[in-house]
Amino acid sequence: MRTARAGPSEAARASEQVAGSCRDVVLGELTAGRRRAQDCDRERRRAGRAAVRAAMSFGYVISREVDLHAVRMVVGKAVLCRRWPLRAPEGSVLRSTDIDTAGCRTRRVKTGIAVTVLSADGARQEGVMMLRPDADGRVALSYGALDLELRAQDLGALHDYVRVEVGVDGWAGTLDLQRLQEFRAGWHLRWVRGGRGAPLLFATRHPEHRAAAVARELAEQRESLAARALLDEVLAGKVSPAVFVVRYPDSPLRASAEAMMAQPGSEAPAPTED
Repeated sequence: MRTARAGPSEAARASEQVAGSCRDVVLGELTAGRRRAQDCDRERRRAGRAAVRAAMSFGYVISREVDLHAVRMVVGKAVLCRRWPLRAPEGSVLRSTDIDTAGCRTRRVKTGIAVTVLSADGARQEGVMMLRPDADGRVALSYGALDLELRAQDLGALHDYVRVEVGVDGWAGTLDLQRLQEFRAGWHLRWVRGGRGAPLLFATRHPEHRAAAVARELAEQRESLAARALLDEVLAGKVSPAVFVVRYPDSPLRASAEAMMAQPGSEAPAPTED
């Protein structure tokens, strides 16, 4: 399957059918695979009919959902198009409305969908993973599974790359991994601020994030509160002082626990922060 971007041969066929002021517009649209102008509709239809061939099939996305763990899509295949399908002006992939406008028939995608990763220098690792749609065209790309696959092939890790293309030439979409990282960091930060998740883990995973310092401070506050709560249990005789020393070796409250260990049977000293 192919994307909405026309190649040189398709553009050449279209160029023979259009002229005038709209020629450059519609040929540019075919090359980019996206509608741009509000006018030139007659020339667009004429160019699209000339460019397309019955044997061509185009991949399109019926629905897509992106979350912290995966991209989940329902995909389809467009065949027997009456004219070349173009993406909407703001569209990154072909959608059902684009396929309907081009007069295409639709089919399920039965073959695997290749996943390609790109590094910052433009190097491509083609087909590092294959996605298999189910009978309804549903498919999911797990970031964790992709990371494991890259490591298994000695291709580094997912964080070594900046973009992911789903489908040949990205017909099912592309992922900007830097934006994805920011998206995941934002969700993680909301969890941490809401009392869920580990602040120190956030600071470790996102050291350059503007809230990393706040997360480290929050982690220190939580550890201090947890240490004080455990020391209260030690003073109440519910927990051994040795447990406190092992769990919080760097706590300023450690001196109190050590004093209790050194003087068994004596009254436990009050907690201090010295």
